[in-house]
Amino acid sequence: MEIHKPKAAHNWREFLIEIGTITCGILIALSLEQVLEWIQWHERVDQAQEAMRHELTYNNAPQAYARAAISGCLSQRLDKIQAAVEAKQSEAQVASLAAAYHPFSVTWDDGSWKSATTTGVSAHFDKRTYDRWFGVFGPLDYFQRDQNTEHSLVDVLRDGSHGVAPLSGSDADRAIRAVQGLRRANQDNTRRAQYFLLRASMLHAQPSNTNAILDDLRRDYGPCVTAPPPLKDQSTSMFDLY
Repeated sequence: MEIHKPKAAHNWREFLIEIGTITCGILIALSLEQVLEWIQWHERVDQAQEAMRHELTYNNAPQAYARAAISGCLSQRLDKIQAAVEAKQSEAQVASLAAAYHPFSVTWDDGSWKSATTTGVSAHFDKRTYDRWFGVFGPLDYFQRDQNTEHSLVDVLRDGSHGVAPLSGSDADRAIRAVQGLRRANQDNTRRAQYFLLRASMLHAQPSNTNAILDDLRRDYGPCVTAPPPLKDQSTSMFDLY
C-alpha cells in the first residue's frame, strides 16, 4: 500500500491555510461537543421536572388538598374539646374527644427535588424555573416540622390518668393552652396547604380527583368536609408561612 506523506508547506499562504483548517476542525469539534452536552443536560432537566411534577401531582397535592378540606372539621372538634375542658369534665371525657381529633398528616415528599439538586440538574434551570420549583419544594421541611408539633399538642390532650374526676385547675389550663395551640396549628397548616396548592398549580401539578378525595374524607370526618378555597393573597411568599 502506498502511503502519502503530508506535504510540507512551501510558503506562508499554504502554512496559514493548513493552520486555519486545523483550527476550524477543532472549533467544529468543540462546538459539536458543547451542543451534545447541552442536549444531554436539556433532556436531564426535562426528566427532572417531569419527576417533580409527578411527585407533586400524585403525592403531595392530593394530601395538601385533603388537609385544607378538613380545616372546618378540626375547628369544630376543637370547639367540643374546649367546651368540655371549660365545663370541667373528666380527663377521660376530654381524652375521648381528643382521640377523635385526627389532623390529616401530609407526607410532604421531596425526593425528586433532592435528586435534582444533588445531581446538579437544578443548576441548569433558568432562574425563573428554579425559583418556581424552589417555591413549592423549599418550605416542605418546615411544613413537616410544624406538623409534628401539631401532633405533639394532640398528645397533650390524650395523655393523663383518664380518671372520672373533674379536671383540676392546672390540668384545665394545660388543656386550654393545647387547644389554643392546635387552633393556631390548624390555621397555619391549612394556609400552608393552600399555599402549596397555589404554587403547585403554577407548575401544572394539581390533584385531578378532588371529588373522590372529598368523598373519602366525608366517610371519616362527616359533612363538615368542604372543598378548600384558593389562597386569596397570591403574592404570599413561602417566608410568610414560617
